[in-house]
Amino acid sequence: IQNIRKNYITLLKAFQLYLKQRPDAKLILIGWYSEEWFQKVQDEGLLKNVELKGSMNHDDIFEVLDNSSCMIHPSLEETFGNILLEAMCRRIPCIGGEASGAVPQVLGFGKYGFLCDITKPESILDAMNKLDNKTRVKEIIEGSTQHIKDTYADNVVAELHIKLFEGLL
Repeated sequence: IQNIRKNYITLLKAFQLYLKQRPDAKLILIGWYSEEWFQKVQDEGLLKNVELKGSMNHDDIFEVLDNSSCMIHPSLEETFGNILLEAMCRRIPCIGGEASGAVPQVLGFGKYGFLCDITKPESILDAMNKLDNKTRVKEIIEGSTQHIKDTYADNVVAELHIKLFEGLL
């Protein structure tokens, strides 16, 4: 959590803005953090309605996802973004950075999730507010679910590997 590239402090600031609109909202952060980091964000008043889960095993992360209304991926960089795919598989709308490595591609450049300037709390807040548009959220969930089936299902990936190997023979 304390890693600057993971950008959690910006997310925490955005969430505190979101709380002004929705005081009963809750944010769950998953990942290791140091006592120093915890003290810093606590001193800055950034932990209201925030639950710090720490490190978790994979199955427990799925349980958290299944009980969430969205998944926000605040990282400044990402080589691929499996956690985005995992959330999409569980029909959870995602928010990620428009310039965060592979995140825009994984989210279909906005077709399968909400993209924003993840370096600005106000931009993250704007993306969070877009979740109020139930029609758009439904479109994103349906589109991302189909995209996962068409692109990442085992039979699709296996077929791509077979074609690749046939091309090498």
